[in-house]
Amino acid sequence: MTSPRLKLLPWLVLLASLGVTWLAWDHERDTAQEQLRRQFDFALRDMAGRIEQRVMTYEQMLRGVQGMFSIVGISERDMLASYVDALQPDANFSGIQAIGIVESVAADRLDEHLGAMRRLGFVDYEIQPDGRREAYAPIVQREPNIGVNRSRLGFDTWSDPVRREAMEKARDSGMPVISGKVQLSVDSGAGAPPGFIMYMPVFGKGLPRQNVAQRRASLAGWVFVSFRVKDVMASLYGELPQGLAFTIYDGVTLADRDVLYKSPEDAGAATVFASNEYLVVGGHTWTLAAKMRQAFEGGPGRDTATVVAVAGIGLSLLLSSLVWLMATGRERALQLAQTMTRDLRAAKEAAEDAQRSLAAQAHNLAQSNADLEQFAYVASHDLRTPLRNIVSYAQLLERRYKGHLGADANDFIDFIVENSKKMTLLISDLLEYSRVSRQAAPLEPVSVARALHLAMGNLRPDLEGCGAEIRIGALPEVLAVETYLVSLFQNLIGNAVKYRSRERPLQIAIAAERTGSDLWRFSLADNGIGIEPAYHDKIFEIFQRLDPSGDAEGTGIGLTLCRRIVHRFGGTIWLESEMGRGSTFFFTLRAVSTPRASFSSTTT
Repeated sequence: MTSPRLKLLPWLVLLASLGVTWLAWDHERDTAQEQLRRQFDFALRDMAGRIEQRVMTYEQMLRGVQGMFSIVGISERDMLASYVDALQPDANFSGIQAIGIVESVAADRLDEHLGAMRRLGFVDYEIQPDGRREAYAPIVQREPNIGVNRSRLGFDTWSDPVRREAMEKARDSGMPVISGKVQLSVDSGAGAPPGFIMYMPVFGKGLPRQNVAQRRASLAGWVFVSFRVKDVMASLYGELPQGLAFTIYDGVTLADRDVLYKSPEDAGAATVFASNEYLVVGGHTWTLAAKMRQAFEGGPGRDTATVVAVAGIGLSLLLSSLVWLMATGRERALQLAQTMTRDLRAAKEAAEDAQRSLAAQAHNLAQSNADLEQFAYVASHDLRTPLRNIVSYAQLLERRYKGHLGADANDFIDFIVENSKKMTLLISDLLEYSRVSRQAAPLEPVSVARALHLAMGNLRPDLEGCGAEIRIGALPEVLAVETYLVSLFQNLIGNAVKYRSRERPLQIAIAAERTGSDLWRFSLADNGIGIEPAYHDKIFEIFQRLDPSGDAEGTGIGLTLCRRIVHRFGGTIWLESEMGRGSTFFFTLRAVSTPRASFSSTTT
């Protein structure tokens, strides 16, 4: 090698090292951005979930008030005061401004209503605003009767279009409904914070309410809960994470006039990520808009790309300097360079192998975590929340219109309701399936007899309905978790009921046998239709149905759940069956150190 080539070598090494450094820095920067995106999406979903859960809590509380007045009547003022005092809303239902009553007053009952209120001690009671109208809906009580809630009663909520729209929806549907953006009647002035109100209709005691016409005729008034949005949000979060800003809009348009709540934002800071989430709460739509500011990037681990860049540049300079020293060291330097090149190459290959192995493990772990997180979110939020709304509205559609739209419409309504319920069952089974593998509770001695008794209690209506005869032998204690042991027996007995023969009464025999110093083998035999040999190796796989015709109900998860439970307890499960004669499921469970047998009986 000539001298000019040796002089160029350090520069070539420097350029190559800087190129590698740039690639590493660019990769780390993209990884950090992706991590930020995941954290931002999680924060947005978490906020949406908290809001929905809090509104559902308010709804359940308001249903309790409605139920009370459906028994005692809306005129029992002392009942509401006692009820609210017992609820302790400041401690248990934070964010509530007031719980109150709105009475429905027809125009021909106005004078009677005014007289009744004044006889109660409200001598200066009047309905505001003034003027004659066809109907009135004045506020006649607010609780707790302290602070601004002591302001004058009589505000006619029917005169406000926003409140009236929510009240009409609640009256006609019989369901709780949230109003649009309003200014509470206890607040005054242009700077009053925005709020919203949840209304629940109250009907006359014993009056029919099966359809819209009956509900309108039976209406006595409404119970309501009023909120300032900022108080509700303060009850969800104390102080928001730095660099995250949330804005809630009334409806789906992002206009300033529709802002319900806006968290403090970093003035002048650029937006890194922004996204919107649509919430349907109390029959009303809100839009949750979230932004991530630059300040959020200053958190732990956000400067990794900078560290990579600085370290890479330093190492590149060091390596090029070393190459320059070796290149100018003549023969000795060339020999030393050859030796170090071999060592560096070997070290580089080892480092690359280790890096590839670590990267693969990290990718697999990240993918597993992402899949698990996505599954939990889809099941609890993206699937359960809209499906709950579909079931509710489908059932409402069934109650209102079934029998009024023709035979085809009745079939369509039945199809929607039936399949919505099946989907709900499938989601519940999938969640139960996933919980078993994540269960970290230690195994402990559990009475199999008690677990079987609980499972049979859960299935009592089905067992009595088919006249099942169950023979139970002596049962021991095993190492397990009682909840899942109950689920194991419940699924196996439920399958025996589901796939029983229609030609003879169902008989089930359950027994246990010690197979060694540390194992019990259990058997559950039935005289049902049996299982074809082609299905013996498949029935424990997820979504595999025992009945290929699909006539029997089920999600195809029950036996898969049984296998996962038995494996979780350190045992095995298998099947023996003969078509037309029945099936026997066998499974093993670990024994406790001193086994104790339980009861032996026959149940019909």
